[in-house]
Amino acid sequence: MFRLSSATAVVVVLACAVAISPASAQPATTYSGQATAFRASILGINLTFADTGPLPSSGGSQRVSFVGLTLPLLTVGALNASTQGRGNHSRSRSSVGDVELNLPGLPIAAEALRSEAEASCRGGEPQTSGSSDIAGLTLNGQPIVFVGLPNVVIPVLGFTVTLNEQTSSSGNHGEITVNAVHIAGPGIDVVLASSKANIDCAE
Repeated sequence: MFRLSSATAVVVVLACAVAISPASAQPATTYSGQATAFRASILGINLTFADTGPLPSSGGSQRVSFVGLTLPLLTVGALNASTQGRGNHSRSRSSVGDVELNLPGLPIAAEALRSEAEASCRGGEPQTSGSSDIAGLTLNGQPIVFVGLPNVVIPVLGFTVTLNEQTSSSGNHGEITVNAVHIAGPGIDVVLASSKANIDCAE
């Protein structure tokens, strides 16, 4: 009768274990993302509306919306934000309609603001892209024409107003944040229509 030595039996068991479990060891694509229609810190008062919260690393989708808001310094129509991660991409979108924001010394209005951010895997490498749409924007009563370029900075009465603000990084991790409008000044930081997408690509 053919018999296996104890050493041979151990080798056979280990080989079988390796043969049946390679899938569990494969790295998976992971995601992150977040969209926020309105976020502000105004003279020590913090406000956030239509915020999806961060997307789990396993992906999925999250969405939130408001019909409209009326506050002492802010009147705004529909606010929408969504984020999702699946397959080879993570994508976030946010939008704000009919904005009237009466900051001290700088009234701001816009008919519609929207941003989009995407991080995707192409050939195992992360790539990022983003854009903003800005319609009917006025600063201190003056109309501002948006031509689609990223990171357009407008100084106004001690404030800086950045249109289509984009920050990104790449490498093994792809990340991009797009803010349709970002207003900063003494004691004031306001972001309208913010979208963030991150991805880590499986090898």
